[in-house]
Amino acid sequence: MFYSIWDYDSHSIKNKFQIAIAMQFLKFGNPEVTKEEKEKFLFYAYELNKELKDYNYEEIAVLFKKEFKDNLGEEYDEVFSLEPKLIIEKMLEEADFSKGEAERLLWMLISLAYADGDFIEEEKNFIKFVANKYGIEESILQELIDYANTLISLENYDKKIEISNYSYAQITSIKEQIKKDQEIITQSLTRLVS
Repeated sequence: MFYSIWDYDSHSIKNKFQIAIAMQFLKFGNPEVTKEEKEKFLFYAYELNKELKDYNYEEIAVLFKKEFKDNLGEEYDEVFSLEPKLIIEKMLEEADFSKGEAERLLWMLISLAYADGDFIEEEKNFIKFVANKYGIEESILQELIDYANTLISLENYDKKIEISNYSYAQITSIKEQIKKDQEIITQSLTRLVS
């Protein structure tokens, strides 16, 4: 394993691989990363590495490219010139994720895939590839996708309700229910990928 030369614990190194994989995944289908995708990415990046709180998307990209090159050798300079799918495949080889870590990675990738509102075939196929690589059952993968669809539907409903003709009291009540539903889904999701 390459990453053994880094002076960090294994968990933080794997988190860095997840962040780097997520950045490359956002390039699938469209090299221009949307504002929504960047926001979703930053949410996960900050969760995986608190030290990144003061960095924006572009700064993290520069930082990670330099860090991978400095810590994993010059060959990573060449790796970053490959197409995103090949970069991710190389990183998956190096990261050596456990099945649980792979499930959490899949959730992040699914969530990122939906961030721009368009879950394209290239993203779906790659998510299936990752699931197969780590032996994640189709039912678990489908459940993750269903959770993502449900959360997106709730977010969309939450936005629509704000501009509806309902009274303030009705809107408040509906929004509270949406929040409860989101919390229930998040708890179920946490149990699924833990």
